[in-house]
Parts: sequence; structure tokens; C-alpha cells
Amino acid sequence: MGQIERGPADPERTKRMDQFKKDLDFFYAHYDEWVAVYPDHWVLVYGERLVGAVKTIEELRELGEREGVPMSGVSKYLNSKPVMLIV
Repeated sequence: MGQIERGPADPERTKRMDQFKKDLDFFYAHYDEWVAVYPDHWVLVYGERLVGAVKTIEELRELGEREGVPMSGVSKYLNSKPVMLIV
């Protein structure tokens, strides 16, 4: 197989990916704390801060728009009950 040719690195994309990783790490560092305070809520993280916690996906979208969070912000649902996945 041939090698895939890549163009020059996109510094803006790299910056967004770096921020996404930081935000994801921030989310997981605070998960236990937040699930106790905001069970069954959606949380939105951006800029290594909790932007907010809301009950519905519609409110999450509105929160992101209102706060100017780009699509690269981290949004996760804090399920109060453990979920077992059978794979």
C-alpha cells in the first residue's frame, strides 16, 4: 500500500483538537463530583471550565449557542445509574 500524502498542518485544527483533549480531560477529572451534583443532566465543558448543566439536549444546544461554545466543546450526559453494555 502506498503512503497517504498530507498537506501542511492546519494550526487552527491542531489548536481545536488540543483544546478538545484538555476539555475532555477536565470533564473526566470532575466526573464523580458533577454526577453527584448534577445527576441525569447534560454538562457542557469548554475552555477547561464547566459552562453549565441542563436537563435536555435542547437546553444543551441553547446553552452552547448562548455561551458561544463551538462544536468542539465537550458535552456529556451524567447518568445517575450505571449503564451496563453487553458487547
